[in-house]
Amino acid sequence: MPLPGTLLLALLLILAVHPAAQASAEKRVLLLHSYHAGMKWVERIHQTARHELQALQPEALVYTEYMDTKRVPFSPAYEQLLLNFLKAKYKETPIDLVLISDNNAFDFMRRHGDTLFPGAPVVFCGINFFTDALLDGHPNYTGVIEIFDARSTLEAALAIHPETRHVYVINDYLPSGRIVTEDTRQQLKGAFPGVAVEYAAALTMTGLERRLKALPAHSLLLLGAFFRDADEVFYSSEEVVQRITAATDAPLYGQLDTHFGLGIIGGMLIDGRSQGALAGRIAVEILNGRDAADIPIIRSGANSFMFDRVPMDRYGIDPALLPLGSIQINQNTAILTPREQEWLREHASIRLAPNPDAPPIEFFHETGTYRGLAADFIALLEKKLGVQFQIQRPANWTEAVAMARERSIDLWAAASPTPRHGEFMLFTQPLIETPTVIIARSEARDRVGMQDLTGKRLTVVADSPAHEQILNNHPGDGLLATPDIGSALRKVSLGEADYLVADLATASYRIEREGITNLKVVGESPYRHRWSLAVRKDWPVLRDILAKGLRMITEAERRAIMDKWVRFATTDQPWWQLTRQQQIALGGAMALTLFRKQWDGLLPTPTTNGVEASEWELN
Repeated sequence: MPLPGTLLLALLLILAVHPAAQASAEKRVLLLHSYHAGMKWVERIHQTARHELQALQPEALVYTEYMDTKRVPFSPAYEQLLLNFLKAKYKETPIDLVLISDNNAFDFMRRHGDTLFPGAPVVFCGINFFTDALLDGHPNYTGVIEIFDARSTLEAALAIHPETRHVYVINDYLPSGRIVTEDTRQQLKGAFPGVAVEYAAALTMTGLERRLKALPAHSLLLLGAFFRDADEVFYSSEEVVQRITAATDAPLYGQLDTHFGLGIIGGMLIDGRSQGALAGRIAVEILNGRDAADIPIIRSGANSFMFDRVPMDRYGIDPALLPLGSIQINQNTAILTPREQEWLREHASIRLAPNPDAPPIEFFHETGTYRGLAADFIALLEKKLGVQFQIQRPANWTEAVAMARERSIDLWAAASPTPRHGEFMLFTQPLIETPTVIIARSEARDRVGMQDLTGKRLTVVADSPAHEQILNNHPGDGLLATPDIGSALRKVSLGEADYLVADLATASYRIEREGITNLKVVGESPYRHRWSLAVRKDWPVLRDILAKGLRMITEAERRAIMDKWVRFATTDQPWWQLTRQQQIALGGAMALTLFRKQWDGLLPTPTTNGVEASEWELN
């Protein structure tokens, strides 16, 4: 009896989704790599190619084989073994497409592909020294070629190191290494007058190290393809870079991303990820029905300028010298030398004593937590350096100074360098710079200078930079030192002192928070507060470690800290006419400008004539 139309349709739908019915529609893809699993170059190609296949052709079955020809010589005997193995393994498994990486797999497939996988199109990537003649007789081959761009890399390196007079080019003497060397000769011939170019001979690793140690001054290294030395000993990319950088202080540039992140500064690198991704997309087009012969070979665009901030920091390289659009890694990481790492292991406890009453720079919240601009920088440094500081709370700044002098603490987070403090502390570059101002009661006259304070009752925060500067430059004046900024402000407000000399940021913040209404800024002193990290003088290694950490703090991170404590909108007005609210924002704006100048080497932000002030709101 004929089946009803609806039942027949349902059966057809069931068959359509049944695995047995789907089997004929499944596509089988073989990824054939010239080298071994775990090699960074191979893994980058493999991961990105497979990602493209799975994302755009999720039903495809993917097989993977590694020829291992970096560690095993690609001899005729070994090639025959590979052929026999693949023939036996895939005898009953038809392959719809082969995606190959690097020249040995490319040559292998050109010789044996029709036997192993008849009719299967081939997509290649990572192919060196490609010519169209290599595809004669292989119309179903297409892919991405690999170009060593020694000239672009060296142009960038010489712009960064203009003092260079000698370039040492390193490749091995495997077939691929010899070809890279010859190609480099052609690219560099006559390109850089005044710079001698030397090509490494066929050396053992020990011989290479001896030559590196004997290089002349102002040398630079260009690393291409080096995997096996003259003794036929295989070396991983990690070992190659480590042995080279240990043997010489000459800056090392490269051409392969397999060396990237291991110690080379950078260069115009052949990017395995780009190679794999482009090859994967081509493979998907073919699986979707496009003829391989209609897909043009990708001959450019898979190389990128890439640089590593860790070796850049070692050589003091300004990121502004990098080619436009360069990719940078490790911008947010401080990498320490073995000596610095050992020092931190030996000094697991580093004690920090903040100024307990210097808001918004640093202070202790009523809950007992350490807070403020400096506290946020300390928290960032802990993350970037992998350390944890032990916070100890002094009664006041005078006690914090005494603790540092007695070596019962090791670090200040925000202190301004002075001759007295310099006797027992070392200072980093400033975090923040703020002006020092003169504060009086509201009825006092405007525009007072330090020369007008002779014979007046002055107050300062004890052991502050203003205290030391007044003692040194205005001896004999009646000077009352108070333990903290709040006490100093109250003495002026209550008429116990005529003037306070203090930094603008902490004074304005405290005035606003305590609601003191009878004080105003009447003048500016020539002194400035340069808030810096300070470490005990017998620990210079810690100062160097902290300086590295500070250089790794990004502009976005610094701006976020400023925005956390002060929000402001600019308005042009002379500073002495500002309200208390505007004065603290001025201090914040000046600090933010200094951030940019101190750490990143950025140009100062252009300003209009006069001082930019701000309406602000404390968070």
